[in-house]
Amino acid sequence: MTTSTFSRISGYLQNSNWEIFDNIDNKLFFFQNTDSKRILELYDDSIPGADRYFKDAITFLAEKDNKPKESFLDLFCLKQGVMQIRIPNKTGEIDIETSLNLRNTAKKIITATSHSRVEKKLVHPGTKDFATENLNECKEIPTKEGSYIVTILIPEETGILDLTQQALKTTSQLVNSESIPTSAEHTNLAEKGVSSNFLNSFEFLTNIADKEGVEISFASGTEVFECKVNKEFCSYVKELSSSFTSEEKEKIVEVEGTIKLLGWNEKDNAATIRISGSFIDTKSKLDFILQTNNYDFYLKARDAELPPKKKIRAKGTQIPGTRPSRIADISELEIIS
Repeated sequence: MTTSTFSRISGYLQNSNWEIFDNIDNKLFFFQNTDSKRILELYDDSIPGADRYFKDAITFLAEKDNKPKESFLDLFCLKQGVMQIRIPNKTGEIDIETSLNLRNTAKKIITATSHSRVEKKLVHPGTKDFATENLNECKEIPTKEGSYIVTILIPEETGILDLTQQALKTTSQLVNSESIPTSAEHTNLAEKGVSSNFLNSFEFLTNIADKEGVEISFASGTEVFECKVNKEFCSYVKELSSSFTSEEKEKIVEVEGTIKLLGWNEKDNAATIRISGSFIDTKSKLDFILQTNNYDFYLKARDAELPPKKKIRAKGTQIPGTRPSRIADISELEIIS
């Protein structure tokens, strides 16, 4: 899993609107930003003096993204898996409780992924010896002066590099989609390292995320991935974890009500429709979130939202442990008044 600095920076650039437009002897590469036409030169690691070009590129990227240069240096230049937790715009000293919460997050993420590597389950009771052993193999790089970054080295020998990154990426994608998966998708999530243990790791960041937000970055192989942990992120993972551990069972329900908010996510081809209403067989007024990838249903809901507002009725699968209750796999949606 060890990789060259060139491969890691090159992979990051090509995933961030940069492309190789020329090279000399496959040793010197010219990257051009498709938006700004800015050009960066990168040498292969084997060329003497390549480090100077790496540092120039890292300095530019750090300034462009308004981040401390140290965060990029650690992600790109270290030849092993790296996980970083950073408080943006935070420099110098922080309180002890915040420091402990950042490190506890890293600890919980690593032990949760260790369990998932051995058993692909949604819930891992207790901490097994092998998870503790994996954690003890990881090392922390001292925080650089002038910035506050927790940097954890994850050795290849632990076997959890790719799974940790995959779990972070999958969770971040789920947060962006705003949809809670049904039980039919749970096996796939477990295979990718997403467990309630992993999701509960972020509870230590709740207070920090509410105030300032936190960045978690992960570099493995040629890929560098970053997700932003904010109030919405923490709220979502708590809800997703509850759906994993709820003692309730999924069931088919019918609800009706008026729309409070709706939106269509082009990237994920999915809609979340928030309604205020009730189950059709009860009088209790509740809030629901309807989840669907049926564009025709989204259009119907959008029509019902126009003045004068109309009631809609929907049928689908109620996902347990979610508040407000989420209804997925919508099979029927109609305007009723």
